[in-house]
Amino acid sequence: QIGLAVASQGYRVAAFPLEASQGQTGHLLTRIVGKLNGERFRKGALTEDEEATRLEAEARVRLLPITLFDRKPISMDQLRASMMHLDARSHVDLWIIDYMQLIISDGSDAQLNRITSALRSLSLSLHTHILLLSQLSRKAEDRPDRRPNMADLRGTGGLEQDAFNVILIYRPGFYPELVAALKKKDPDRVGDLLRRVELIFCKTREGPTGSTHPNDIEWDGETASFYDRSVRQSEPITTPGFEEDDF
Repeated sequence: QIGLAVASQGYRVAAFPLEASQGQTGHLLTRIVGKLNGERFRKGALTEDEEATRLEAEARVRLLPITLFDRKPISMDQLRASMMHLDARSHVDLWIIDYMQLIISDGSDAQLNRITSALRSLSLSLHTHILLLSQLSRKAEDRPDRRPNMADLRGTGGLEQDAFNVILIYRPGFYPELVAALKKKDPDRVGDLLRRVELIFCKTREGPTGSTHPNDIEWDGETASFYDRSVRQSEPITTPGFEEDDF
């Protein structure tokens, strides 16, 4: 969704979806742009109106300045070469890597630290931004509220040192045990819990740390998407240089 938002403003985005194929990622982008029901989309059971929306969304995605790399597995050297080659042809404003632990390595913290260091150097030398996703450990599940913190990141030393910003996503409604506990105590609030999202800013080089307000962002389970509650959910993602009537 971040990549789509950036691309819709005319900036160039390139992504390494290391746990999905290029086609799967294209379908994901189409579903998000069209705000389509994830389950019906997956099963090919869209209604006639939803199918029309899918085709329109697919056309929009194809026109966005997004490049997807389908090479996997991939080493840090191969990733660096791909980034430098594409940027030499046309500058890329945002790179998305999903996710760090799928870059070929021996899995040690030392190797993961070398990866974050190399990506930081690339960000500076290419004058670009890199959004690096990372796995969390299961330590958060030992806490009563399941709230993650910086120490839950694998390879946390390198990430903490090299990242300009470290942001964690906290969705308490993801945990069935928390939902079940609230259902017994206050069933009317279960819907709010399922929608609740916080972004936890563990590190920021140019601003304060802390969390977003629980009412700022929400999770829509039907479309499996995040929404800024201050923005109308019906507002479409636009394609640079085109008007609504063109589709």
